[in-house]
Amino acid sequence: MEPLRIEEVWERGQLCHIRIDQLSEGYFPHYHDDYVEIVIVMGGQGTHRIGDAAFREHAGNVYVLQGDVTHSFEQTTQDFVICNIHYRPAALGLHEVLFRKIPGYQALFILEPRWRGQKGFQHSLRLRAHQMRQMTTLIQKMSLAQSEKGAGRDCRMIAILYETIALLSQYYDEKPKDLSSRVYAIAETVAFLETNFRQQIRIDGLAERSHMSRRTLFRAFQEAFGKTPLEYLTALRIAEGARLLLESTQCSIGEVAERSGFNDSNYFTRSFRQHFGMSPRAYRQSASFSTSG
Repeated sequence: MEPLRIEEVWERGQLCHIRIDQLSEGYFPHYHDDYVEIVIVMGGQGTHRIGDAAFREHAGNVYVLQGDVTHSFEQTTQDFVICNIHYRPAALGLHEVLFRKIPGYQALFILEPRWRGQKGFQHSLRLRAHQMRQMTTLIQKMSLAQSEKGAGRDCRMIAILYETIALLSQYYDEKPKDLSSRVYAIAETVAFLETNFRQQIRIDGLAERSHMSRRTLFRAFQEAFGKTPLEYLTALRIAEGARLLLESTQCSIGEVAERSGFNDSNYFTRSFRQHFGMSPRAYRQSASFSTSG
């Protein structure tokens, strides 16, 4: 069966949406490419096909789908119920910077969706009884907020979405660690970079933190992000530099470079130009012109 593109019927401007479905007869192959989907299995069992992979789902399982991934449900029990929380990436806004510092967020929301189709992969977050009770409370709050009218509804839903993402990330961090798990090893390493990119960081030190060889670490980063660890680190520093150029206009280019984690302002300028196609000074000036205009 040819997969169908599902276009969720959201109100204009709505950034997140929740629905609960009983899928006793399964669900046909489909995809949706404009939002992120958090799936929480509330009850029962079923087989979830994601791309070419198949996973047997049980109550308490949680996973995230990013982008246009075809998936379907089959061989479901009569009591198979899932909660889908959909949100557009814009819903996180600038706050995603905070989430990206959490290893559990990196693992559940970034890495697992990218590596799920690989042979032998198993997503690994299954909520315990007390965690499921906490998550059910949030689901009920979000469902209630969605049913309400008024100017504050969307704000309430986004606030509950943030709490949901933070809590699921925390649950992932709390589960027993499998030191052989490449997902969590890279998640911890990336979260470390997101938190400490302004400091001096040795790539060999990253390999030690991840319990991987330098070669294995580089290969895993390439597969997950299309970048080497050094390229990922440099991109974080350039993004910080761009922010400081606009927000700290009293700082010189050299000061911006230093505060962004660069030891050499000339290297900062070269890297910045490669990324933005203009020098840091021109970037600051262009932003100033657009604002004054």
